[in-house]
Amino acid sequence: MGGVVTMRTKALFEKIRENRTYYGNPLSAFDCYLLARGMKTLAVRMDRHSQNALIIAEYLQSHPLVKEVCYPGLKSHLQHNIAAKQMKSFSGMITFEINGTFEQSKVFVESTKLVNLAVSLGGVESLIEHISYMVHGPWIMSDEERKEAGLSDTLIRLSVGLENVEDIKDDLGQALQKAQTLTADDITAAEG
Repeated sequence: MGGVVTMRTKALFEKIRENRTYYGNPLSAFDCYLLARGMKTLAVRMDRHSQNALIIAEYLQSHPLVKEVCYPGLKSHLQHNIAAKQMKSFSGMITFEINGTFEQSKVFVESTKLVNLAVSLGGVESLIEHISYMVHGPWIMSDEERKEAGLSDTLIRLSVGLENVEDIKDDLGQALQKAQTLTADDITAAEG
């Protein structure tokens, strides 16, 4: 990741230059090379992220174990019209809720094979995370705080990657199937 720092005054520029002198430049020459190289294919990669994400969002929206899908590319999204005016495409990020239990959503994310379980999102590979377990778990937010923030126990975030979209669908489908067939005995065993 790289960026640019701009400022309005010479005094602020001098302060930034002073800090840079003390702490060094944040990017090495090799990092700059990788950033410049990656920028050349960014548009193509973002097109593929967006194309794949729309197909996956539509797939998830039609699945009986999925309660709700939040993706601005879907016409059912509350702010789809605003997003369509602001964006050429809608990115690769999807948030959705499992129509089930915390345990079912946990089994779902742990059962994917192609889609990697990770809290880091936005790579070229598909990545998935269980929000209330991995990102806003009990060590960060209490159950009450999550509920107040509107974060359900079955909320999932998915960064759709560049893989073949049918492979992504198949992987999510088999994981949803595993979660759907979770029995009360399985849940009791997991809790105990």
